[in-house]
Amino acid sequence: MMSVLYLTNYDSAGHVEELESKVGRFQVILGKLPSTSDKWLLSSALQKSIRRGHIETAVSVATKLLEIDPAYLPRRLPIIAAEDVGIGGLEVCHDVFDMCGSSKWWRTGAAQTVAFLVSSLAAATKCRAACDALCLAAVQQDANQLLPRLLAQPSDGLIGVAADRQRPWLERALALRVLGGISERNGGTYRVLSKCNVPALKLVGAELAMPPLVLALMAKQARSGGLAAFLPLAVEAAGESRRVALGSACPDSDQLFEGLPLCGVDMFSELGRSALREFFLSPNIRRFTAQHCWARSPVRMLNMAMFHVESSNLDRYLCSDGLSRLTAETETQELLQLGLSSAERRQELYALLRSEAEALAQIRIFRLRASHHQLDGVKGSYGGLS
Repeated sequence: MMSVLYLTNYDSAGHVEELESKVGRFQVILGKLPSTSDKWLLSSALQKSIRRGHIETAVSVATKLLEIDPAYLPRRLPIIAAEDVGIGGLEVCHDVFDMCGSSKWWRTGAAQTVAFLVSSLAAATKCRAACDALCLAAVQQDANQLLPRLLAQPSDGLIGVAADRQRPWLERALALRVLGGISERNGGTYRVLSKCNVPALKLVGAELAMPPLVLALMAKQARSGGLAAFLPLAVEAAGESRRVALGSACPDSDQLFEGLPLCGVDMFSELGRSALREFFLSPNIRRFTAQHCWARSPVRMLNMAMFHVESSNLDRYLCSDGLSRLTAETETQELLQLGLSSAERRQELYALLRSEAEALAQIRIFRLRASHHQLDGVKGSYGGLS
């Protein structure tokens, strides 16, 4: 399968005309709209449905989100594109960024725009390598020592570091992060550590001979949730021997309840967090964490493991040895930082969580049903926490 990664003769003007025609002819496939109006539950469900390639569910969830908050999807969809599709579908990402940045697509016919974009994202080949690179750079042990030094460097120095393939990977990743802009939460506000430097990012991309669509997305870094700056590292990890592989879902996670996929009931909503806390009271899970987790509370580590096992699953994704190594190292370092005792226990934990998936599905359905009927103070299979 040919990837648009090497599409070098991209005709922007001609593509806009073609895009207008495609959107106008697009036939919306709409299933049952979710009954919930919980924005964060819907947002999580949308992203999981896109990752799994469930077009009808994704469009239905997005349509409900559009009804609740019309301004949300033009901000959120570019981040989903950069995080989950990336170099697996560069042209799709480009369309999402352009259409979400132009009000003409949203003044009238917003529902058609949403259905087209969400369907395109769900149908695309996926690649989470840019997100993996950002996350791995954040959890590496040496990052806290390297980052202040890079923050003090002028842009020319940062460009030199990021564009030098002979430099250590972490140093290059952090240089890209600084050039992409960094803000940190400080109480109820954000403090800017570095501003997004688009000209510098474009110079890095040019030095590294990135394809035109990668350069175009890097120029839109400010709308990508910090991810577009890491696309060069994703391209490098993919290499020339990339292929498309098919993913597999976690058992029971794709069931629908009132139009909502159970996998969307995860750590990114309060209802999901409460369901997971109850699930983690399983005797087998508690036994594992007692033996193999050094953190005082294992909940954050288990939440992350569930994300790896279930929430980040992709239906069809770009694969290479370099991409596989990047994902494995990212997942390992994230779990070690949050309390897993050793890297060797990662796959054992994943297998345990998959084996208990039926119980999690039951807890989620119970809590969704309780929420649907506005019941309070209920308990599920393990006498869970509310």
